[in-house]
Amino acid sequence: MKCVARFLIILFYTLPLFAWEPEPELSLEGVLRTAERQRMTRYPDGMVEKWVERHTVLVTDKPIILSRSISIENQQPLVQQESLPFIRVLIGDEFESLLGKRVQLNGHLMKPIDFFLLEDITFDVDTALDVEWQQTYQTKTVFY
Repeated sequence: MKCVARFLIILFYTLPLFAWEPEPELSLEGVLRTAERQRMTRYPDGMVEKWVERHTVLVTDKPIILSRSISIENQQPLVQQESLPFIRVLIGDEFESLLGKRVQLNGHLMKPIDFFLLEDITFDVDTALDVEWQQTYQTKTVFY
């Protein structure tokens, strides 16, 4: 029984490593802003429900171009490409003081919930640096 338990523990810890591929780490620069999206649902009975969604977005100097391709059997790959002037970011509350400032964000892209909408891709932020402060105080930053 101990042998089986030990095997299952080893299998539990090593199995995810076989298929695990880390998300590529990216660095983006731009201005952090708060964006509002007006949403509305209209029900068959005529009732209308409206609400506002607020998100933190990174507005970049040049649009971010996202593309993906889909191959169906032997057909020519279908390519979807979008040019986004901003990207939604998932950022911790500790970075709220950076809103409205030029920042450098390091993190990775998260896949959209809806397969067909590239605009729903979000950037999950690991670190955020105030670019102006970095240029003024010339502090060496080490990522680990």
